Amino acid sequence: MLRHVALSSLRCASRRASTLSVKALSALPSLCRSNGAVLASRNSPLQTMHFSTDAPAPPQMTENEFMELADETLHDIQSWLDGIEEMIEESDIMFSQGVLKIDLGEHGTWVINRQVPNRQIWWSSPVRYDSHRGGFYV
Repeated sequence: MLRHVALSSLRCASRRASTLSVKALSALPSLCRSNGAVLASRNSPLQTMHFSTDAPAPPQMTENEFMELADETLHDIQSWLDGIEEMIEESDIMFSQGVLKIDLGEHGTWVINRQVPNRQIWWSSPVRYDSHRGGFYV
């Protein structure tokens, strides 16, 4: 008898919990899942939609396209810095094999280079922020 009462209480509690969770979910405007979407509104019951295929990935630039664009960007930076070598002694700006090295003597050296596998341009700087000192340092 005690076992019957316990099972009955458990069933009642689980039904109540599932009803409450559906009500809580239906209060949300929408939820997303990896293979579909769960749509809910206050006026309609919970609906689940599944899609047969994943969304197409955005087109990626080819390696050659990236290298051309990266080199063009690095050349633009180099031409923008044209004339700085006359203004700062011991400075040197060189571009070679996808790497732009900007050496400004006592002001530090910056390296800007292309990372072809990641389709990114990286920048290495002598300037850093030190949170303990509360400022930027070279």
